Formats: sequence, C-alpha cells, structure tokens
Amino acid sequence: PPRSTLFPYTTLFRSVQNPCWDASQVIGGLSPAEMAKRFQDVSYRLLIIEGEKKAAMLAQVMQDMNLPYHVISIPGVWMGVVGPRKNRRLVDEIGRFDMRDTAGRPRNCLIFFDNDKAFNPAVMDALLQTAIVMQKEGADVFVPNLPFGKKIKGADDFALMHCRAADGFNFQPLVDIIEGAIY
Repeated sequence: PPRSTLFPYTTLFRSVQNPCWDASQVIGGLSPAEMAKRFQDVSYRLLIIEGEKKAAMLAQVMQDMNLPYHVISIPGVWMGVVGPRKNRRLVDEIGRFDMRDTAGRPRNCLIFFDNDKAFNPAVMDALLQTAIVMQKEGADVFVPNLPFGKKIKGADDFALMHCRAADGFNFQPLVDIIEGAIY
C-alpha cells in the first residue's frame, strides 16, 4: 500500500499526507545506536524543511561537509505539529529529539520553509506555531531566509542558481544562508 496509508497524518483539512522523512538517517545510513545518540546530543542542530528532495539534498550536503545538522523533511508546512492550537505537540519524528539536554543546553532548531512564507499568512502561521512548540520544549529556533527572486522559491532553486561551479556544485552559499539563520 502507499506510504500515506501505512503512516497517515492528517492536515487541518483532514486530508491524508505522507509522513515526515528523516533524510539524515536514510542518507547517512545511521544505525539505531547512532540515532539514539543524536536524539540526546543537542550539538546536532535539527533542520526541518518542506519536501523530501530538498531534505535529501541538504542531508547529503551536511554529511559531505561534516556539519552537525540533522535534516528532517515535512510534507507540508503544517506537518511538524499536531493537535489543537492550545495543545499542539511536535510530530513523533521531530519530538523524539531532546530539545534540551540534561545540563539545560538547548538544541538549535532551524525551520527552513520556502519563500512563500513572506506572502502567505497561513505559511507564516505554520512556521510560528511550529517554532512556539519547539521553544516550549526548550529549543532555540532559527529561520534561514533565502533571497527573493522570481525563480527562487526553495533551497533547491537557490542551489541551482547560486551553487553551480565549473566542476559540479559548491554548496557553501547555501550553507552560509543556513548558518546565518535569524533567531
């Protein structure tokens, strides 16, 4: 059966969507023991992004550049949290990560939505609601912002326009945007 019938998530409008996808676990081939370490180790920054293709690209970049990010894809902007507004919680794929360690240090979490967040109030509301729940759990939340342009909607579009090099790709401009995320 299709993935969405095995692990259904419903949107605010009750339509079934695919679940979150742990790109870093799949791309990195992380074992259960390695994942257990990442769940607890807040030095790994959690990067939440819309779409599996963008997540796969970022997970590969983070792995290749040996950067301390763990990338998870959500299938839509409202798919990082569940429950009614007053009692929202993180979906299981995100909630399994400790947002604060035993010494009280917060995990840095990044919510990397497409550029339409600037023009669509519903997208900005989803971003804020996800950030609020993460902060209540103890995380510090950051938002990377892509430059605006007709052909730049998401991280994948930015990479195609600004990360191409003569011998392949140089993803440093995209990493600079992620590292310069706004608190």
